[in-house]
Amino acid sequence: MRPSLSLGLNMPKKLPDDIREQVLTHVGKAPEGLGIEALFELLRNQISRRSLQRLLAELVNAGKLNIEKRGRSSRYLIPAETLEIQRKIMFRCLLPEPR
Repeated sequence: MRPSLSLGLNMPKKLPDDIREQVLTHVGKAPEGLGIEALFELLRNQISRRSLQRLLAELVNAGKLNIEKRGRSSRYLIPAETLEIQRKIMFRCLLPEPR
């Protein structure tokens, strides 16, 4: 039996159930968007870089994130329509209930 190669990385084989929500929350908190390096740092030890790339592509294809390419780097942003809906929901939550 061959010994398995280990690079010393303790990356989980199964992604956390809430990883999509974590990505969307982190990106939503950054008005200028986030690049993959910043997201990778925020999600350290929860997801591999390649899995994060796949997840970001999936979220872009689903319309949950927009991608803005700047030279060699890309930034991920929450679509403007989604932000507007979130603002309206938060505004309604802050209003006192009608009597």
